[in-house]
Amino acid sequence: MRDHEYIYETLGANTFSWDLGQYVVGLPANSTSCKELTNDISICDRVGIINVSDSEWKPTFVSKNGDFKYPDGTTYSGYVAIDESNHTYDSHYLLGNFYQFNAATAGTGALVISNNVNAKGSICPKNWSLPTSGTNGFNTNGSLAYLLKQYNLATSYTNGVIYNNDYNVTKAPFYFTRSGYLYNYTYYNYGLSNASNYMMLLSKTSYNSGQVYIGYMYDVNGFDIATTYSSNGNRQHGASVRCRAMGI
Repeated sequence: MRDHEYIYETLGANTFSWDLGQYVVGLPANSTSCKELTNDISICDRVGIINVSDSEWKPTFVSKNGDFKYPDGTTYSGYVAIDESNHTYDSHYLLGNFYQFNAATAGTGALVISNNVNAKGSICPKNWSLPTSGTNGFNTNGSLAYLLKQYNLATSYTNGVIYNNDYNVTKAPFYFTRSGYLYNYTYYNYGLSNASNYMMLLSKTSYNSGQVYIGYMYDVNGFDIATTYSSNGNRQHGASVRCRAMGI
C-alpha cells in the first residue's frame, strides 16, 4: 500500500489493486474485526491476522479445531488455520490482492453502469470468470449462489441470502476468507476494514455507475449473494476476487 495517497477510479480511466502481503486469517470461522487501519496491518494481529512472510513459516498446516493465543495472552478455542508453535499455516486463508471493480474487470467495468449488466472482461485465467450476481442469482449459471447450489450447499433463499445450517463456507470445498475490504476515500486514506470479520467478493455485475453487486459473508452458515441494495459494494473500494470455472 502507498501511504496517504488518494486514488479515485473514474469511468474509463485508471485501475488499481492493493497487495497486503503474506497475511493469513488465522481464525477463519471466528467473526472478530480489525477496522479502519491505515498503512499498518500488523495491528490486526490482535484479531488473528498473522504475518507469515518470514522464511520459517511453511504452508503445511490443515485447518482444524484447536487453540489460538492472542498477543494480549487471551485464548480462542475453535476452528483455526495456523499453528504458531510449529510455524505452519493453511494457505487457503492467505489474504491476496484487493481490487477495485475496474481493475478486477480488466478495465471493462468502467463501461458498465446500468443495473444487472455484466462487465465483459476480468483478470481471471482463461476459461475462468468473475461470478455474476443480480436479482436471480440462485438460479443463474455463473453466480456464486448457483455454484453453491450445485454442491448441495444451498437449499433455501430469502431476500438475497442463501442458508443451510449444515455447511460452513469457510471450510472445504470453498474456503471463503474473511478478508475484509479496503476503503478508498480521502477521509480514510487506505483503510482496511472488518478483516477477520466480513468477506466481500466482487462480481462482474453492475448495480449503477457507483456500485457493483458483491458476494458478502457475515455468518459462516449464511451467504449473501448480493441481490439486495444493502449488499452492493462501492466500485472504489478494494475487495477480494474469487474466479469460478465457466460453465459450472
